[in-house]
Amino acid sequence: MRVPSNYSHQQIIKQTVFGLPIQVKSPAESTVKHPPNLMVWGMISAQGLSELHIMPSKTSVNTDYYVRNILQGLCLDVFQRMRAKGHVLKRRMAENMSKAIYQQDGAPCHHSVAAQQWCRENIQNFWEKGIWPPNSLDLSPIENLWAIMKSELLKLLDMTEIKQLEKT
Repeated sequence: MRVPSNYSHQQIIKQTVFGLPIQVKSPAESTVKHPPNLMVWGMISAQGLSELHIMPSKTSVNTDYYVRNILQGLCLDVFQRMRAKGHVLKRRMAENMSKAIYQQDGAPCHHSVAAQQWCRENIQNFWEKGIWPPNSLDLSPIENLWAIMKSELLKLLDMTEIKQLEKT
């Protein structure tokens, strides 16, 4: 999920160009050409959640980072959970993990050869690149969650302060 700055209101500025009066619409708020953003990874199921992983500022999420920090660092622990009940971040992701399917979106690091191979070797039911349909919100419920989170964060935060967002 990426959270951009929020631009909203405009005001009319009266100017003169070559001696002729004109009206120009201009942002009332200052705008940022390249607003700060925050990259977040998470995993959900009907029964459980993973911890959110916030990528460090200015980190390129390439195949190596994704395999090492996300797949090896987070996914294995989540898939090995055994509790049926308890805190949503501690219980298993599905009643029967042999029927659970691990699906990724179309990010380049997700469908790289190394990431696909790691998933085939370490995740029991993994939908490989090309199996899941692109842009299918009903099959990718986390996309709906990202949209809700982004909308709520934009209401709450001054988006010029990325550190404020990371703390939230």
